[in-house]
Parts: sequence; structure tokens; C-alpha cells
Amino acid sequence: MLTSKTAAEALGVSPGTVRRPADAGELPYSLTHRGHRRFNEADVLAYRVARAEVWRAAALVLLTEAQAVPVSPQVLHRAPRRVS
Repeated sequence: MLTSKTAAEALGVSPGTVRRPADAGELPYSLTHRGHRRFNEADVLAYRVARAEVWRAAALVLLTEAQAVPVSPQVLHRAPRRVS
């Protein structure tokens, strides 16, 4: 069983970020007799894989939409101007 801190480390997020999916029922947990959350390692890893799939799908949508936007070569080569 993992603490919120170790679950967060496994997911690469903060302990506060782990609480949101736990509260939403997306990441199962149990409570100790003192009310502290404990996460099953398999559940944390499954959540990590599921979130990676969601991020990949979102990135693919953004990439597809970006490729559909026509951009002229002049816009791509224009240097940003400094504002003084």
C-alpha cells in the first residue's frame, strides 16, 4: 500500500494532485484507522497508464487540428518584434 506521497511520486505529481482523482472515484484508496489514504500499487499504475492514454489522445487531436490550419511561409519565418 502506498501513501499519498509515494503514489504522487509514482505518478509524477504532487500529493494534492493525487487527492482529486481519489475524491472523484477515479483512483481507488482505503483509509487507515487514523483516516490517512492508502493506495494499492496496481491501482496507481493502472491509473498512470489510463492517464497516459488520455494525454496521447488529446495530443493527437491537437496535432491533427494544428495541421489543418493553413499557415503561410511568411508567417513561419517572421521574427518576433521586441516591444520597448
